[in-house]
Amino acid sequence: METRHESSHLYPKRARSPHESGETTQDSVLDADAGTLVSGISDDRTTRRLEETTQKIGFEKSLPLCGRSGEKDLLLKAFAEIVGDKGGPTQTVIVMRGHSGCGKSALVEKRSAAFAKITGGKGRPTQAVVMRGPSGCGKSALVEKTFRNFFDDGDHSATKGWFVMGKFDQYSGRNDPFSAVVAAITNLIELIDYNGLVHLYEDDVREAIKENESSFACIIPNLSSITNRHKEITSLRPLSSMAFRQFISTFRALFSALCRREYPVVLFLDDLQWMDDATFELLEALVAPQDPSSATRHLLVVGAIRSDDPWTPIVLNRLNEGLRRKSSDDQSIESINYVDVDNVDESTVAEMVAARLGMPKANCSSLSKIVQEKTMGCPFAVLGFLDLIASKEFLSYQNRSWVWDESKIQSETNVSNNVLELAQCNIERLPKSLTDLLAVAAFLGFEFEGETLLGLARCDYLETLANPAMTELELMSHLNRARKEGLVEKTGQKQDGAARAGTTRYKFSHDKVQQALYMSVVDSDAQLIHRAVGLYLWDEMGETNGIEVAEHLNRAEPLVDARSLLIEVNYAAAKIARAKQSFPLSAKYLNCALSLLGPDKWTGHYDHSLDMSTFLVELYVACGNRTEIEAVSHEVLQHARCLEDKESVVLSNVSFLCSRCEYADAIAYAKSAVRLCGKRIPKNPGLLQILFLLSAVRRLTARLTDDDIIKLPAVTDKKVKYHLELCSNLATLASMTDDSSLQVWCALRAVQLSLAHGVSTATPMALALLGALEAALGNFNVAARFGHLSTKLVEERELGPEATAQVYSLASCIVLHWSEPMDGPMSALPKSGMEIDVLGGELIYVFFSAATNFGMMQIRGVPLGLVEREARAACLKMKAFNAENNLNMAKPHWQFVLNLLGNSENPLVLSGEAMNEAEHLSDPMVKGSSTLQMLFTYQKFRLTRLLGSYELAEQHATTLTKDFKDYTFRVGFPIFDIKLNLALLWYHCARESTRGRQRRRYLLKARNEVKFMRVMKAKGCPNFDSILPILEAEEASFVLEQPLVVGRLYDAAIARARGKLHHEAIALEQAALFYIGRDDMSAGGAYMRRAVSTYMKWNAYAKVATLLDRYEPLGMFCDDATIKRMTLCVPALDGASSAGSGPSQREQKLSNGL
Repeated sequence: METRHESSHLYPKRARSPHESGETTQDSVLDADAGTLVSGISDDRTTRRLEETTQKIGFEKSLPLCGRSGEKDLLLKAFAEIVGDKGGPTQTVIVMRGHSGCGKSALVEKRSAAFAKITGGKGRPTQAVVMRGPSGCGKSALVEKTFRNFFDDGDHSATKGWFVMGKFDQYSGRNDPFSAVVAAITNLIELIDYNGLVHLYEDDVREAIKENESSFACIIPNLSSITNRHKEITSLRPLSSMAFRQFISTFRALFSALCRREYPVVLFLDDLQWMDDATFELLEALVAPQDPSSATRHLLVVGAIRSDDPWTPIVLNRLNEGLRRKSSDDQSIESINYVDVDNVDESTVAEMVAARLGMPKANCSSLSKIVQEKTMGCPFAVLGFLDLIASKEFLSYQNRSWVWDESKIQSETNVSNNVLELAQCNIERLPKSLTDLLAVAAFLGFEFEGETLLGLARCDYLETLANPAMTELELMSHLNRARKEGLVEKTGQKQDGAARAGTTRYKFSHDKVQQALYMSVVDSDAQLIHRAVGLYLWDEMGETNGIEVAEHLNRAEPLVDARSLLIEVNYAAAKIARAKQSFPLSAKYLNCALSLLGPDKWTGHYDHSLDMSTFLVELYVACGNRTEIEAVSHEVLQHARCLEDKESVVLSNVSFLCSRCEYADAIAYAKSAVRLCGKRIPKNPGLLQILFLLSAVRRLTARLTDDDIIKLPAVTDKKVKYHLELCSNLATLASMTDDSSLQVWCALRAVQLSLAHGVSTATPMALALLGALEAALGNFNVAARFGHLSTKLVEERELGPEATAQVYSLASCIVLHWSEPMDGPMSALPKSGMEIDVLGGELIYVFFSAATNFGMMQIRGVPLGLVEREARAACLKMKAFNAENNLNMAKPHWQFVLNLLGNSENPLVLSGEAMNEAEHLSDPMVKGSSTLQMLFTYQKFRLTRLLGSYELAEQHATTLTKDFKDYTFRVGFPIFDIKLNLALLWYHCARESTRGRQRRRYLLKARNEVKFMRVMKAKGCPNFDSILPILEAEEASFVLEQPLVVGRLYDAAIARARGKLHHEAIALEQAALFYIGRDDMSAGGAYMRRAVSTYMKWNAYAKVATLLDRYEPLGMFCDDATIKRMTLCVPALDGASSAGSGPSQREQKLSNGL
C-alpha cells in the first residue's frame, strides 16, 4: 500500500552564525552545487532520486532540538551562575543519559530571563551537571546548539562568551592525555586571536604558565599567538613525584587566565566514558580544588557520557568520588547534578518526521507511528531509519509529494534502536569508492583534515588501497556526498586556506558512524591502513605527532626493516607524553622501544639502552612505582660501563626515597653510591674528624676572597661532581634524621670539593650549611659571609632554580638572621624562594621557602590575618602536591596563627582547620623525626605562654630545653620569640614562687636567657633590640625598689618595640601587670587597655578574649568605650576563660582586696 502526501512548505536556508567555524549541518541545507558534483559517483536510480529530494527540500540531517526546554533551561541556569562580578567556581555540566524528545519550543523568553540573571551579581558556587544517555539521543547536539544559539541570537547581542568543545576519541582517547581539553583550548585561542582580543589575555596567560612553559608550548602550539613566545623544549625529564601536581596546578591557572568575567567560557567535553586519567585529575582540580578559594571562575564545563558503554559506571564512580567540593564547614558536598535524557515519545517522533520531510505533522502521522515502533524513540535512529527506507525506495519523493509503502516498511525492516546497526545498513548502500575513502578517514580519528585525507589517499603506503590519481575535486565530491548522507560535517577551515576541501576540517556526524566504517575494514587491510597512517603522519609532522603515530604503528605488524623507525617513533611518543605529564603512558612507549631493541640491547645498542633506561627510571620515580624503579635501576647499574653512566639512576633513587620520607634508606643508598667513586663517608663522624675537616675548609676560605669564590670555574670532573652532589644530598637528608654530625661533615666535604675543583649546583647549599655551622660556633661575621656568598652565587651564576630555592630558604632560616635584622632585605628571600620557577622539578625547598615566609611574617609581628592568608595558601598547595614532610613542618605554624585568631574550639590545643593535634603526634613521620617534634613543642610553648597558661607553658619549656638541647641553632629564626617567651615565663614563675630557693632558681633561668641575648647582641645580632628592653624592665621589677624608675624602663621598652605589634603588646601587658601587682589599678588599667588595643591590631583575638575574661570582672574596662567597641569583634571562644591555669596569687590578692 502506497501513501502519497504533498509537501506543504520548503525549509529556508539559515544564516550561518559568526561563532560557528565553517559550515555546519545543524540547521542548514547543502550548497546547491554539491549535488552536481555527486552525480558522477553513481548513476543508479535511487541515488538520483535522493539527490533530487535533498536539493529540493533541504533534507534535514541533524537532530532538531525539539522538546528540550527543560534541559536547555538547566544549561542556561548553570551558565548564569558562572558569570557576574565575581563568578562562581567552575561548573562541570552534563553527562547526559537517556533519550530525549525533539519538538521545537519557545525559549526566547526563558533565555532572556536567564541572560538578565547572569548580567549582575557575584555568581554562586557552581555544581557539575552530568547528562547521561545512550548513543544517538542527541546529547552533543543539544549542548552545542543551546550555547551556539544563545551566543548567536540577535536578540542577545550583549551576550559575550566562548563556546568550545573537545571530544574523547573511542580508539585513542585513553592513550592521548588531555586530548579533548587541548583541542578545546586550541579552538579558544583561535577565537581570541580571530576576534583581536589577545591583548586582554596576554599578561595573565604568561603569568599562568610560567612554571611549565616548555610543556605547554609542546602540547598547545598555538598558545604562542597569545604569549608571543616560541619556547623551545629543552629538558622534559621528571625530577620528582610532585611534577604532575605542579603541571595540573599550572593547567588550572591557565584556565583561570582564559576565563574572564566579560568573556566566560563554556567548555564542552563529549564522550567522557573514554576520558583519560590525566583529564580526570584536571577536572578534579577545576571543579573540586583542595582550596575552595582557588576555584576557577567564569568557566562552565559541560560533559556528556554514554549510559550504555561498559566504561560508564567506572567513570561515573570516579566523578562521584573525585568531584566533591568542600563546603564552608569543611564538609564534603556533591558538586554534580545528573540529568537523565529519556527516549522520545510518539508525539515528538511525529515532530521529527514532519520536520525531516518538510510537511505538516498530521499528514505523516501513520509513518511517524511506524517509525516510533521500529526505533523505540531513539532520535538518531529515527533519522537513520528514514534514510534506510528512502534508500530501499520504501519512502520516495515524487512530484513534490512524499510517498511511502507502509506494508513494506513493516515487513522488510527490523525493530532496532541500535545506532551502529543502522549506520552499517546505511553505509552498505553507498558506493564502494566513497566507503573506502571514509574508512581511511575513520582511522584518522573522529575529526580529520581534508588535506591529510587527500595526501593519505594518494600515498604509496596504502599500496593497493591507494588512489594516486585522486584530485581535490574528486575528494570534495566524495565528502559532499558524505555530508548529504549525514555521515560527516564540516567543523572549520584553516585561517589561511581558501574554500577548498583540502583546507577544511571535518568530523563524523556520530562516533557510531566512525565505528561502523572502522569495523567495515578487514583485519589485513586494517593493519595496512594503520601502518600507512602512521608513516604518512610521521613524514608530514614528525615528532610533534608522536603519540598518534606510535598508536598506529604499534597496532600494525612491525616490518623488519622498519624496526629502527618504530624505536624512534616510540621514543618520540614517550617524550610527548612526558610533556603532557602522563608518566605511565610515557613509560609504556619507552618499554615498547626498549623491547624492540631486543635481548642484546646492552651490547648492540648501548647508548640507546642507557638513555631510555635512565629516562624510564626517572618516569617511575615520578609515578612512585618502587618495584619498577628497583628492577630498571638494577639493570642499569649492572650494565653501565662507567660511573658517569650510573650517576643519574643513583640520584633518582635517592630522590625517590627522600620523596617517600624514607630518609634512613636514602642515606644508606647514597653512602653506598659514594663508594662507587672510590670514596667513603664515615658512618658516625666524630668530633675530631669534623674539626680536622673544618680546619681544612677554613684554610681554603681564608686564602680566597668572596669574588674569587664567585668566579670559581664550574666543576668539570664528572666523578667529583657526582661525589659533590651526593655529599650535598646527604647533608640535607642528615638534617631530616637529626644526624647533626653527618650533616656537618657532608656539608664541609661539599665545600671542600667545590673550592678545590669548581662550582656545581650543590655548592650554594653547602656554603649556606657552612654558615649555619659557623653561627652555631658563635662566629656570626663568618656565618654572614657564607650566607651572603651562597645567595650571591645563585644570583650571579646560572645554577638553576632549584639551587636558588634551596639557598633562599636555608640562608634566611638558619644563617642570616644572626647578623641581619628580620625586617631588612633578608625578609624578602623566602618570598623570592617560594616564587622560584622550578620547571617540573623538586618543590621541597620551594615549599620550605613558603613556610619560612609566613613563619618569618609571624615572628616579625605582621598582623595575624595577613599571616594566616599566606599560611593557608602555602599549606593547601603543599597538600595538593602531597608534600607531606613540608606540610608537617608548616601545619603547627598555621594552626598557631588560627588559634590566636580565635578559630579553634580550644585555643590551647593545636587542633582545627590546619591540623589535629592528636593525629599529628601519632603520625609515623612526626614520631620518627625529632625536628618535627621540636617544631610542634615550641609552637605549643609559645601558645600556652602567650595565653597565660603558665603551668602548661612550663611543661613545654622543660621539654624543649631538655629533650632538644641544641634547639637554639636548630630552630632557626623563631629563636628570638622563643627566648623572649622563655625569659618571661621564668620571671613569672619567680614572681609566683613562695619559696626563696625555687624563686632564685627561676630567676637564674631567666637571667641566663637574658645573658645569652646580650652576648648575641654583642656579637652583632640585631634582632634582640626590641626584646631586651622588655626583659631589662622585668629584671628591674625584681631588684629595684623604685617604681618610677621601673615604670620608665617599661615606657622605654614600649617605645623601643613600637612598630612591632606583638612586642609592643607584650611590653604594654607586662607594664600593666607590674602596676596591678603594686595595686595601682589606675595605671595598670590604662596600660592593659592599650595592650588589648595593640593585641587587637595584631589580630590576636584569643589573647584579647583571655585578658578580658581575667580583668573585666575587676572593672578594668568598664569605663573605656573603645575597648567595649573592640570586644564586639572578638570571636566567641568556648573555653577561652580556661586559657589560664587559674588565678595567680597576685590576681587572687587583688580580687580579695576589691
